Amino acid sequence: MAKRKQGSRRPQACHQASKLSQHDRRARLERGNPARLRTEQAAVPLTGVLAAMVAGMACALDQRIAFRLAKRAAHRDGWETLTYHYRGVEVTRSIKTFLATSRLTGGQIRVVIVRYEGAQWAAYFCTDPTVAVREILEAVAARWALEEHFHDVKEVWGAGQQQVRNVWSNLGCWHLNQWLFTLVELCSWDRAHRALTNRGDRPWDNAARRPSHAARRRTIAQEMLRNQFPAPVPATPDSQKFLTLIETLLKLCA
Repeated sequence: MAKRKQGSRRPQACHQASKLSQHDRRARLERGNPARLRTEQAAVPLTGVLAAMVAGMACALDQRIAFRLAKRAAHRDGWETLTYHYRGVEVTRSIKTFLATSRLTGGQIRVVIVRYEGAQWAAYFCTDPTVAVREILEAVAARWALEEHFHDVKEVWGAGQQQVRNVWSNLGCWHLNQWLFTLVELCSWDRAHRALTNRGDRPWDNAARRPSHAARRRTIAQEMLRNQFPAPVPATPDSQKFLTLIETLLKLCA
């Protein structure tokens, strides 16, 4: 029997392997350790040949999905007509719907193909396969209205271009842009389209086209300036000439 060296310590009880039952191990894993620091998985950027291969695979997958949708849209069977609310009016279009599975959602989705004028089509999908097709198309139309709103707020009122010093000033500028957009739409809500835009100087444009938010803002600005500047012009032989010049300047500045 080997003798223990002089001065060496006896094995501690904490170093001995503890025998835990399967239930205790599972409970220990589910309980977690709050003292352990959480780490996030590092995203390694792909470069070189590997990045090109991944991009090519993604492009091939998109082309495969587009090819299958195009085959469905080109098939004559399965089309039906549906009337739904689209931008304030009731429209009737040909639609085709079916259920499919998607890797993006990991489950079943409902695909809706809509046929527009000129043999054009567009495909939409919903992650809830029980939703009615009419609700899906009306939600798509409402989503497009949000895109138009953000476009007008950014392009007409310059949202996001204000140079301020802190986040609260940015929030104030954003709210101011939203209120200006709302006031213009409210002032022109009950007015006829012909009163909100004049495309007489643009014969190539469609006169029946719905006036944009920029045209509505321009009309209101011209009316405000027209009520302020031409009023003090005295009644003289040259007053009409001055009024014509003022009207030209108003068209340029508004």
